[in-house]
Amino acid sequence: MYRLTAIAFVLISLYACGQSGNVPQEVQEAFNIYFTNVKEVKWDKENATEWEAIFEMNGRKYSANFTS
Repeated sequence: MYRLTAIAFVLISLYACGQSGNVPQEVQEAFNIYFTNVKEVKWDKENATEWEAIFEMNGRKYSANFTS
């Protein structure tokens, strides 16, 4: 039983941390102003008002944080 509970906890934690929710439109627009040529972006919600964009540009990985 303990093993099953531990596995469930890990899966729920990973799911919760990986949720980006709906990125506010003003955050997406700000990203597009600074990084016009980037097409694929992974968004993570850092806290209640901060979003992190993770992306590749010119063969290098970057991240940029924006507040709503």
